[in-house]
Amino acid sequence: MAPIDNNPLSSLTSSQVDSKTAADKKNEALGQGDFLQLLLTQLKNQDPTSPMEQTEFLTQMAQFSTVDGVQGLQTSMQSLVNTMNSTQALQASSLVGKSVLVSAQSTQFDGSKLINGQVDVPIGASDMKIEISNAAGQVVRTVNVPQLESGPFKFAWDGSNETGDLQPSGQYQFKVTALVGSAREQLATSLSANVDSVTLGKGGQGMTLNLAGVGARSLAEIQEIGQ
Repeated sequence: MAPIDNNPLSSLTSSQVDSKTAADKKNEALGQGDFLQLLLTQLKNQDPTSPMEQTEFLTQMAQFSTVDGVQGLQTSMQSLVNTMNSTQALQASSLVGKSVLVSAQSTQFDGSKLINGQVDVPIGASDMKIEISNAAGQVVRTVNVPQLESGPFKFAWDGSNETGDLQPSGQYQFKVTALVGSAREQLATSLSANVDSVTLGKGGQGMTLNLAGVGARSLAEIQEIGQ
């Protein structure tokens, strides 16, 4: 008489065990795929000027299954980072043609559009002077602001000189000074610039906005988005 095997697992054949293992792996893969789909959807719909915080991103990534091991996780993370960068670049491309405010001393005048500017006025400052010079270094316009209040001060230049004549398109420099105490100091200036294009960085570098007359700047450096 053949011996009785009380082990219920012995009734499973080798093919059945392999089948269950394959089914388990399939279920695990589906779970990962669902997670990735949800995360990619979130990345595609985020605001390019207010991207996902690193802590929030890492918290969500911590929920990702590590069944495939560290190597598979690293590959998936790199893929997600690349997707996030690409998605942000596509979203940021909507800024092309618009004007943004960024820290700068000079910018490009297109011959018609107003150039907007801003300076942070320190406490006790007075007699502010805004000098606008062309590419040759010639001062074409000077604006005096005798009375000031501390804090952000906005100004705009319509492209005209002292006599009201419209200046040609080109690069123009803005020098803003004020009396602070008994000394005249130059104040940090922010100017508007047109977004010409968006560049996606390589090697883990973020994207940059290419601004007319200013150069490449990151999204984090943009202070204000205009029309």
